[in-house]
Amino acid sequence: MTSLTGAWINSEGCHSLSTTCVSTILCHDFSELKFSLQRTNAPFFETVIRYLGGLLSAYAFSNDPLLLERADELGAALLPAFNTTSGFPVYSVRVATGVPSQNSAGWLAEIASCMMEYKYLAKVTGKKEYFVAADTVMRRIYDANVTKYPGGLLPSQWDLRTGEPLNGTYFNRINLSIFTL
Repeated sequence: MTSLTGAWINSEGCHSLSTTCVSTILCHDFSELKFSLQRTNAPFFETVIRYLGGLLSAYAFSNDPLLLERADELGAALLPAFNTTSGFPVYSVRVATGVPSQNSAGWLAEIASCMMEYKYLAKVTGKKEYFVAADTVMRRIYDANVTKYPGGLLPSQWDLRTGEPLNGTYFNRINLSIFTL
């Protein structure tokens, strides 16, 4: 799905190629995938950034209502991930049943990386629940007591029940120095 937008951009001026890519992906028989999802959980973070983000960005380029329909279906299927007392999403959701995983802690990237996709999905579908879910995450992080962390940096791990930081681990120049030459 993430390559769908790339195909759209690279085929600029060649509408038939873009249409073929979209048709191939959206008309593919995903029955085996649907069957396997009934027995497994979909990782929220990965599914949002790759599948939901891919569908939404391709929709933004094409205005193809089928892309929006699929994005809406996926966004709704993942929405139970936000069913925590803090409103922070859990690691995964069993898409077939809507049952979220039962983890009590989450990484900042997994918790907060859904805002763009869910707020855009709310805008293009007119469904308030998508905006509320993403905005709750943003508000909880904004309102959290992070005064003990240096320079306003956010901690890496959060309690999914309370919405508060769990540890003193944060990313700073020292932690990131392993990436510099």
